[in-house]
Amino acid sequence: MVKFCVIFAINLPEKSKLSFLKGPKGLQNFEKLFFISCRKWQQVLRDMVMEISHCKLGKCTIFFKLLAYLYCQMKYIYFTVFMCLLATRTYSQKATPAPANPYVHVDKIALQLSRTSIKNTQDVADYINAHFSTPIDKARAVFIWTASNIQYDVANMYSFNFYETKQQKIDNALKSGQGVCINYAAIFNDVANKCGIKTYTIEGYTKITTIADYVSHAWCAALIDTVWYLFDPTWGAGYINNNKFVKKINNAYYMITPAISIKSHMPFDPMWECLHYEVSNNEFCNGKIQPDASKPFFSYKDSIATYERQSERDKQAATARRCEGNGVKNSLIFSWIESLKHNLAVTDNNEMVEGYNTGVANYNDATNLFNVFVNYYNNQFKPAKSDPELRKMIDTVQTKIDMATRNVEGVHNPSGATLALMQSMQKNISNLQQHLDDQKKFLDEYLQKGNLGRKLMFHKYTWMGMPLN
Repeated sequence: MVKFCVIFAINLPEKSKLSFLKGPKGLQNFEKLFFISCRKWQQVLRDMVMEISHCKLGKCTIFFKLLAYLYCQMKYIYFTVFMCLLATRTYSQKATPAPANPYVHVDKIALQLSRTSIKNTQDVADYINAHFSTPIDKARAVFIWTASNIQYDVANMYSFNFYETKQQKIDNALKSGQGVCINYAAIFNDVANKCGIKTYTIEGYTKITTIADYVSHAWCAALIDTVWYLFDPTWGAGYINNNKFVKKINNAYYMITPAISIKSHMPFDPMWECLHYEVSNNEFCNGKIQPDASKPFFSYKDSIATYERQSERDKQAATARRCEGNGVKNSLIFSWIESLKHNLAVTDNNEMVEGYNTGVANYNDATNLFNVFVNYYNNQFKPAKSDPELRKMIDTVQTKIDMATRNVEGVHNPSGATLALMQSMQKNISNLQQHLDDQKKFLDEYLQKGNLGRKLMFHKYTWMGMPLN
């Protein structure tokens, strides 16, 4: 059939050499063509038969002989009907059935748990853990449950509650059954981690066509069998049409490979591209996302492992450096970096206050323990304690002083008022250390003497004003 169609097109007059067999309007083009005058039809068919006679057709010989017979024995109108049937047959063969859902078994079980029957994400995780054993089945169950049980809140698409905690984002969405991308991502992240799947919430922006969106977006990265995949339960839940949310599961956003995800999803932190050759913000916006081996090789797995070992402050500082290094392409990126820096400043201040308060607490403990020892000394070590017990009394004071010193020294870049408090605290710690050193010296000498020598150490004997001991 295909060979015939090509030959037929070649033998049309120059103005009629159309790709009439291509596209959905092919049949309409046939109909227009078939109403060419009878004389033109005869010429077309005559040329076609001559073309056939000079070709080695192989298995198509019988078919083309049939065409020749039609030309010789039938009127052109019958030939037109034959061609229409042929075109219809050709196009019907191109139709392909919709692919079946490969996750139907997992989905059926996961969706038996309704949102109204659970109190929190732990209930969801417990259900999934009870029905599935492999990470990939659990990840699918988390995805389909989240995407199916939360309705996208179109009315609050551009509303942001900066004071809402992560747990509040989860609780509010579970209670109302509505949320935006950060709610979808927070639920997926929380349930997946409780199912034993290492997962992180990723923030960034997206690009559907050639223009990057001006609203931030959130999705997730999860480690499945040593491989990092991306999951977007928001886009996987449906789409917006005429300002209304249409619920329709889209598996294209389930378990996305990094090379596919980078086509539409750009994280603020390039580490979460999960690519060995990072794509800059400028390249993403310009559609240049192909791997560039001329760039430095980036071991994102090692970077993620380092990230997991860092303190909260160090995580924020490292993330801010990576974000700035990847280029500040738009206001979204700028605002997010500024937010990171603000959070870093808040973290520094909180750590400073916490460090100072902890240092004060340890200093006060050291002072109280030292006073206990001094009072015991004033009672001439009565009631009697063993030598190890005496040593422990001094050592405990020293431990608390050391802790207070580390607390104060661990405060980074204290502000003016806090700096004055720190300096005063350091002076107090130093004074206490001097008094403790004096008592250590006394105790060391005391423990080296016998009973009589120890008793004499609590009394000062003089002769004519001169000390005898």
